[in-house]
Amino acid sequence: MMAKIRCQVCGLVVQRSSRKKYCSDLCAKVAATIRQKRWSSERYLKKPLFRKDCVECGAPFLTNRALRVNCSNECRERHNQKMGKLRRPDNEERRQERRKWYKKNAEKIKSRYRKRKAAVVALREMGIEIGG
Repeated sequence: MMAKIRCQVCGLVVQRSSRKKYCSDLCAKVAATIRQKRWSSERYLKKPLFRKDCVECGAPFLTNRALRVNCSNECRERHNQKMGKLRRPDNEERRQERRKWYKKNAEKIKSRYRKRKAAVVALREMGIEIGG
């Protein structure tokens, strides 16, 4: 039995033999997107709000994320720059540490290079070219 239905998205009246609610696959996809967005926004609104003070400027702000510590992107960027400078040692210290590490591990590094070179030579002898 053919029944006239009104599409729930675009309002177009079409005849359908099944229980479909939409006139086309496109309207069905649009309806699914609308349902998904509605569900997401309702879920977002159900999350609890936290009242916090910004660690950078001290301004109070509301958030639904427990780990958020900054009120804005500007404060977040400033805070990250400060924290990065605190965590990162000076370049001279890093160079000294790197030199110590290379001196300590020099033999291990040289043996790796020797093994790689031997493997490349063996492959070339077999007629296989690698690298440039």
